[in-house]
Amino acid sequence: MQHRRSHFPASARTGRLRKIDARCNGFSLEHLLLAAFRLFLAVEEQFYLSFPLFLLVVRRFFPGKLRTSVSLLFIASLVTSGIVVLHDRTSAFYMPYTRAWELLLGTLLSLKIFPALRSAGLRNLATLAGLVMIAWSVMFYSEATLFPGFSALLPCVGSALIIWAGEAGGSLVGAVLSWRPVVFVGLISYSLYLWHWPIIVLQKMGVLIGLGGVHLGTHAGLLSEHRFDMFVEIVLSLVLAVLSWRFVETPFRSGPLRLSRRPLFVLAGVVMVVFMGGAAWTVLAQGFPGRFPEKALQIASALDGQQESKSGRVGTCFITTEYHFESYRQNTCLRQDSGKKNYLLIGDSHSDMLWSALDTGLKDANVMQASTAACVPSLAPSGSEDCKKMMAYIFRSYLPAHPVQGVFLAARWGQNHQVPVTVFGPVPEYDAPLPRLLADSIAWNKPGLASQHLVQGQQGLDAQMQQMAATTWHVPYISLYDEICGANGCLEYADPAHKLPLMADDNHLSNPGAASLIQRMVDQGKLQ
Repeated sequence: MQHRRSHFPASARTGRLRKIDARCNGFSLEHLLLAAFRLFLAVEEQFYLSFPLFLLVVRRFFPGKLRTSVSLLFIASLVTSGIVVLHDRTSAFYMPYTRAWELLLGTLLSLKIFPALRSAGLRNLATLAGLVMIAWSVMFYSEATLFPGFSALLPCVGSALIIWAGEAGGSLVGAVLSWRPVVFVGLISYSLYLWHWPIIVLQKMGVLIGLGGVHLGTHAGLLSEHRFDMFVEIVLSLVLAVLSWRFVETPFRSGPLRLSRRPLFVLAGVVMVVFMGGAAWTVLAQGFPGRFPEKALQIASALDGQQESKSGRVGTCFITTEYHFESYRQNTCLRQDSGKKNYLLIGDSHSDMLWSALDTGLKDANVMQASTAACVPSLAPSGSEDCKKMMAYIFRSYLPAHPVQGVFLAARWGQNHQVPVTVFGPVPEYDAPLPRLLADSIAWNKPGLASQHLVQGQQGLDAQMQQMAATTWHVPYISLYDEICGANGCLEYADPAHKLPLMADDNHLSNPGAASLIQRMVDQGKLQ
């Protein structure tokens, strides 16, 4: 599975952060407050606030119908989730009415709707099946998986099977889960739940250590950037979870700091008001920009206009997870110009980031576009259904019937239908958005900060693709990596005045960055 940090859609993850970036200049205080606020407004908290009201209504108007009412609510939420996820994965993930069924599944178990598993054999079968279901979802679910929806049934039902069997007696899986180290993980689980998201946010921001800042020598190839990030996040989350469980949670639960009900609710209310007030104050103050030098704010402002589509053609010529192939407008995106050379740009979001610069930089050419998110151009792509539809249409229908003077690719090519092909190689990548790293380097007076967060391995990938282009694919190759990086490091700005970051995020060129690179290659005769 690729980048399996969580199973909610990438658009949901990045969308929430980008909205805060736009309001608060993209600095750490706002993201930490966002993380704390998400904990309060999470689906679980919304459920805990609304479900008691539902129980009161059932008790008042439908006495004796609790099981039926909960079952109907469970079915309604599950069906709604399955429908909504097809149209809006972000809403399906964040809205309580599409996630309530996951929590209601536990409610059904507590209501004893299902008969107890008296047989040890049945309990072992149920727990093993549950374990397999959970493991399957962990191993094979990816960002291409429609989640939550009906896909969430696998891990949820798997968990329910283990709990259901455990209520009636022991099992092999139950014995493993009763092992003291596993029980200890359960003890710190709530603290771990509270800590893991702020840690992930800090790591994504580049505040924590990145693999680019660690020198592993000959062992560098043993650990990928993603795995290193996960290692840092897991270790820090576990350490902080143990400390907060020992020195905060335990004293308040059973130690000298244990409070009776009234003082406890008063303290909880005060803390809630303080955090909400602080968050509101920070948003109204636009992130307190006076904390940072003016140049740092100018660089960070590049995050304010960050969009999924660098070409401005999202939903028309660039199909993202929010859209489908049926939205692709052939008349606009594949419109040929008889008076110019016609080139077709195919690929994923990295092709989208180049379209505007190519269309502007190649004066005597008409650059058409067929971009699909997370879609490597191939006759047999392994991406989403929209990716497969796009590639099938371009390679099997459009190119054979519509001659073009060349094809630009941002990834590996399968067959070319006798069309001249130019392959664009990878760009350098960072473990956090480059504009934020540059702003932090100015604010903290650390000029080399961004270079410490370069993702390792891109140079080797570029060299491998250059060799394959020459010896296997037999197509022209343009090394964007070599255009950006050299003996003295990598370019970080798109302009001599160092006001425009070269990258829009951690792996996509900004519009000014793409324009400057394409124009330089046109001037050098590398693109015509």
